[in-house]
This record gives sequence, C-alpha cells and structure tokens, in this order.
Amino acid sequence: MPNNKLTKRRWLLYTVIVGLIPMFARLIAFAIFKKAQLSILLSESDIITFGLVLGISNIQEFGPQRNTNITAETIFAISILYVIFCSLMLIVSIYSIIEPNAVRPEIIQAGSAIGSISILLYTWRIYHQEEKLHD
Repeated sequence: MPNNKLTKRRWLLYTVIVGLIPMFARLIAFAIFKKAQLSILLSESDIITFGLVLGISNIQEFGPQRNTNITAETIFAISILYVIFCSLMLIVSIYSIIEPNAVRPEIIQAGSAIGSISILLYTWRIYHQEEKLHD
C-alpha cells in the first residue's frame, strides 16, 4: 500500500461514498415521491453492491501485482472470497425477484448486511493499521 497519510481518507471518500451512492439515491427517491413505501429504503441489491465495491477495491489495492508480502496476499484472498460471496448473494437476490416464494428475503438482507459491514470494518482496520505503520 502506498505510504500516504491520506490513504484512509481517500478510501473513505472515493470507495465508501461511491459504494453508498445507490443507497443515497434510494433515500432521495423516498424523500421526493409522495407515495413511496418505507420498504424501498432497504434493498439487498444496494447492500450487496456496496460490499462488492469494497471487495473489488481491496482486490485492486492488494493484488499480487502490487504487493508481494503475506499480509497483502491474505487480504487479496479474503477479498476474492468475499466477492464470490457477494456475487452468490446477488444471484439469490435476483432469483428472489423472479420466484418470490423460493427465497426468504430476511436471510438475504441479513447475509448481505453482515457481509458488507464485515468487509467495511475489515478494510477500515487494514487502512488504520497501515496508517499507524507509516506515522
């Protein structure tokens, strides 16, 4: 990872905020439309997209071509597994639209929320530790 004090701040501004754009858009739509239902505020696909953005940014940042240490390889491997998990969750989420009674939506919501929060905290910890090393 580059030795840059602004790395964590840039990650927050560019990666986290970009990942949250679908949720912000949904919130704006809810505020604008008169007959909007409260249920539109939470979408599994938005949560999964947020997690995918975080996982893919980790893959890009810690890929084998960028770093050769064990920690970077571990972060890379965990991020690959997480992107696979998100992709599977997205497939199930899409399938639940086609066949609403085939999938329990609360399981998709809980799984995607837990996964996205986990990768957010995991990546935050990585950047925080990296920042401490370079101070």
